Amino acid sequence: MIKIPLNNKTSVKVYEGYIRRVQRMIKILSEENQKELLMEINSHIHESLKKSEPENETNELLDTLERLGEPEDFLIEMVADRKMEQAAKTGNPIDLLQALRLNIGRGIKHVLLAILYFFSFCLTLLVPLKLIFPNNVGYFKQGDAFASFGYISDNEDLTEVLGWWFIPMIIGIVFVLYYGILWALKTQIKYK
Repeated sequence: MIKIPLNNKTSVKVYEGYIRRVQRMIKILSEENQKELLMEINSHIHESLKKSEPENETNELLDTLERLGEPEDFLIEMVADRKMEQAAKTGNPIDLLQALRLNIGRGIKHVLLAILYFFSFCLTLLVPLKLIFPNNVGYFKQGDAFASFGYISDNEDLTEVLGWWFIPMIIGIVFVLYYGILWALKTQIKYK
């Protein structure tokens, strides 16, 4: 990679610091992939700085790096994808383990979000079921012990505790789950 010629000492420090952070993030990749990513990032920075005046160089560089984002945030997914491709090409077990380590966190997050979304969808279905089958949907107890929650076809010896309060309770739970899922997705997108 050819370093971008900069006029200002502050710009040089900022640029070199950013490139070092990028290099730290991509050192797990093959040399070819490292060079490719460095060239892409360097090219983006260079293109942004082409139009800047020498006296605005540092500000323009800082704006460009801010638009790119923190290397620790935006590179993690790119590194994980490239490491997976590298592992598939080489068949090297070490590459495969590194790729799995990088990708496992992303997979777990998506599975958990899918489960929460499915759970909130199922809870939402309980509202119309309560209206259609009021004696078969709810929070059921047998004596003083919990017996069942949701839809139950045989409710002999069971007492539905919440009655019609079951509907606002379910709506509240679904509301909290839905906005929790949205918050999780927004924070995930923010840190990509």
